[in-house]
Amino acid sequence: LSNLEHTLELHIQDENIAESRIQSLLQKVNELKIEELKDFKLSISIGIAFAPNGTTFMELYHHADQALYQTKRTGKNNYKIYKNDEN
Repeated sequence: LSNLEHTLELHIQDENIAESRIQSLLQKVNELKIEELKDFKLSISIGIAFAPNGTTFMELYHHADQALYQTKRTGKNNYKIYKNDEN
C-alpha cells in the first residue's frame, strides 16, 4: 500500500486538547477493521506545529513536516509536536 500525506489546519490553541484529540484519533484508526486490508494494519503518523503570532503558513507547514518525519523515523503510528529547540 502507499503513503498518503495530507495537511489539515485546526484552530486549537491548547496543546493538551490537541494531544487528547490526536490520541483519540490514533486509537480509532487502530481499532478500524477494513476487510480489504486483510493482513495489513492501517496506521497514521502525525506532525503538529502550533502558530505563534507572526508565523507564516509555510513556516508552520515546514515545522509540521519536520515533526511528521521525526514521527516516521521513530516507528510510525504516532505523533510529534514541533518544538523550536528541536530544529
